[in-house]
Amino acid sequence: MRTLLLFLLVFYAVKGSYGQSLSERDISILAEDIEAEKQGIIFFDGIEFKGCISKKRTLIYQYNISEDGALDENAVDNATQYIKDIGEGDFFYRNNIDLEFQYYKKDSLLHKFAVNSEDLAPQKYELGEYLSIKGHPKSKQVNLKIKSPVAWRVKEGDLPNIVKQFVMDGNTYAISIRDNITFFSRRQTMELFEDSGDVEFMILDSYAGLENVEIIDYSITTIDSYPAIISKVKGTMKFIGRDLTMITISWLVFYEDKIVILSGTGAIGRIFNKLESLYWRITNSVVFPDQYK
Repeated sequence: MRTLLLFLLVFYAVKGSYGQSLSERDISILAEDIEAEKQGIIFFDGIEFKGCISKKRTLIYQYNISEDGALDENAVDNATQYIKDIGEGDFFYRNNIDLEFQYYKKDSLLHKFAVNSEDLAPQKYELGEYLSIKGHPKSKQVNLKIKSPVAWRVKEGDLPNIVKQFVMDGNTYAISIRDNITFFSRRQTMELFEDSGDVEFMILDSYAGLENVEIIDYSITTIDSYPAIISKVKGTMKFIGRDLTMITISWLVFYEDKIVILSGTGAIGRIFNKLESLYWRITNSVVFPDQYK
């Protein structure tokens, strides 16, 4: 639908001045701003911008079309793909804003369609090829393979124990390796995990970069047959002079005389549900090849 796509281009210039995490009131103000600026604009084929309103978390665009105006039969798919192609789907997804487009003839509603914000999630959640840390200066002789997410930047760790980081839009998955106090067999590690006090101490110790840490949940699991603690915590960190609430999910893998820490971090919000699923898949891709020799 050419008219729809043209109007979306006009709309984004207005949208760009708004921040993330918009409230329903913010969305209402955004609709008012769009309507005030675009009222009466006539596009090609005689299609006129009628108005923009909001209903809870839905932005509703309204158009008047001419008597012989035609609508695209694939409007939903075309609009969804277009918004994603130009990189704007993330705004609507993050803010949980659905879109509806209404077309009128002589003030009678002729046709409408909707684009759900869930369908506008950015395509940043697929895994790519394996990456090996074997021989890395910070690997401490740990041989580990892990899949990195497609389109995420792979960078070197910026602290002594961080080997690699996968980074995208302020979200980070990190691979860290620490020396343990001694060698632990798998059986010895599982016995250690029987003491909940020890487990909680190890969890809190692994989140030294966060303040006001609150353990949301934890459990015992294995990563490629090695015992591990999986935990999810909430905490705060300083960002441009203010406290930012973050959520982190991490796996503490007891690998012989080392602790491998796999951790995924992001801001609390709707987007973290997608990130958590991705972090699980990254971690489940981990292979310790030396045990198979």
